[in-house]
Amino acid sequence: MDKISVDCAVFCYEENDLKVLLVKQDKRIGLAEWGLLSGIVKNTNATDATAHGLLKKFNIHSTIFFKEINCSIFYNMSEARLRYYALIDSEHYRINFGSDLPIQRWFKLNDVPDLVHNHNAALDFCLDDLNRSMEKEL
Repeated sequence: MDKISVDCAVFCYEENDLKVLLVKQDKRIGLAEWGLLSGIVKNTNATDATAHGLLKKFNIHSTIFFKEINCSIFYNMSEARLRYYALIDSEHYRINFGSDLPIQRWFKLNDVPDLVHNHNAALDFCLDDLNRSMEKEL
């Protein structure tokens, strides 16, 4: 495996709407400008640490719910993408402007644009799993 990537969908409820945190991507990637939080795993034994590191990088220090989805997608057997998602309390998170982080924005699910790579599919998969997990909790 040449490269292992981690994609993390971060959800919150705000004013009775479920929203997802997206980050503005480098325009050289393609036409889509927004995507999920993403990172490269530097040590193949540290996928969870990479996902938690992404959350910390974006100042998300506590979650209500955090889960790895046991689904890897291989591109020509040279790349794997692992998916995680987190549900956070929006009261404890504020987007940081003017920092060295990419531009971030909360999107209502109905307003999510086309995303980079396969992030739309990843978002759908994470959302389905979140819905199933929440139903189990009720």
